[in-house]
Amino acid sequence: MTTETFRWKPVGQPAGTVAFRRIVAQFGDGYRQVVGDGINKKVQAWPVQFAGTRDQMLDLVDFLDRHAGTRSFLWTPPMGVEGYYEVAEYSPMPMGGPAYTVSAKFQQVFKP
Repeated sequence: MTTETFRWKPVGQPAGTVAFRRIVAQFGDGYRQVVGDGINKKVQAWPVQFAGTRDQMLDLVDFLDRHAGTRSFLWTPPMGVEGYYEVAEYSPMPMGGPAYTVSAKFQQVFKP
């Protein structure tokens, strides 16, 4: 099965977070040891919001539903490089009339 590419553009200016995976061993005397966890230590997460007509947002929701939080898709974050991302949950919201928004958190994942 081929990996799909997420093609919708978020509204506004998403502010992502970068976390470093690490293991910390804290000892009773205040001394601690810290080491990076794995080969992909730097992980990004992006809270994003999309806006459009009902049909446009239904198309986006169908994409997310197809992946069901378990299949990754390709996406390029702002200032970033295309990578694999997953969405565990999303929030659709009617804005009145034909306008709708969908909010989600894109979590970076890695493939071998």
